[in-house]
Amino acid sequence: MEGACEIHKITVRISQKYIMTNNINKFGICEWCLATSGPSALKTAAMIGFDGVQIGDLGGAGKGFPLLDMRIQSQYLEIAAQSNITIHSLHTHALTREGGMRYPLSSQKGEEAIDSFEKAVKVCVQMNIPTVMVASFDASNVKNDYDMKNTAEMLKLFDKIAFEKGILLTYEGVTSIDRVLWMIDYVGGTMKLCYDILNPVRFGSGNPCAELLKLDIGLIDHIHLKDAPYDMEGCCSLGEGGGHFSKTVRMIVQRGYKGWVLSENYYYLPPMNRIDTGTQLAQRDLTVMKKYFCG
Repeated sequence: MEGACEIHKITVRISQKYIMTNNINKFGICEWCLATSGPSALKTAAMIGFDGVQIGDLGGAGKGFPLLDMRIQSQYLEIAAQSNITIHSLHTHALTREGGMRYPLSSQKGEEAIDSFEKAVKVCVQMNIPTVMVASFDASNVKNDYDMKNTAEMLKLFDKIAFEKGILLTYEGVTSIDRVLWMIDYVGGTMKLCYDILNPVRFGSGNPCAELLKLDIGLIDHIHLKDAPYDMEGCCSLGEGGGHFSKTVRMIVQRGYKGWVLSENYYYLPPMNRIDTGTQLAQRDLTVMKKYFCG
């Protein structure tokens, strides 16, 4: 009975997160889109005018899990408090690059992936970050049914691990929306999606507006916004490329989405870094984001 009460408390905490964040739009930026990473990225984001930052894992297992260092955690939290900016979520970049999510749970790579995820959840608990994100691209890309089944089993376990600690699991895939929906059904827990509006166009997996018609908007925890030149090389200012930005964002607004939208334009990489400073480019994108989502 005691265990059931604890699970209920966790469920209430997760539910309250949605009540607080999904009634309004909040604007954030991904840490890795700025010229500097780490705690200083929060200062930059706040200076630009963003409400929050999705942070990375600073190298994860390959760097000895630096975010487990309490001194580094303190730096993030102090700057977040001083700058009045929210740490929205933790993106497990290293887990994506390691590729272990595509392997069976009992394999060496699978066990390494589980260990990496457990450490990420521990960081979220210690830093009071409500959301942990995993993604299927790079070495973790889902290329066939074998990958999909292993990834779904891994996500099901991840969802259980996160839920038991009061942390929300979010998932970003670059495969077809049908495969993503199948995995959500397989997981059957509290897992939500990070929906990246450019992925279907860049990776040729579908049309974002068509996907959004298939997708229950309530399954989306947060949205990544980016645009790209028509050759899909690098990024460009929101609404100025071939990513169907205007149509897609209008569809999102029409579907009634309220919540976090985060810029994932790579301001410091070509071709964007040839146009202006990253700060100026991000400020322009933030203006565009507010125009579309706030009217």
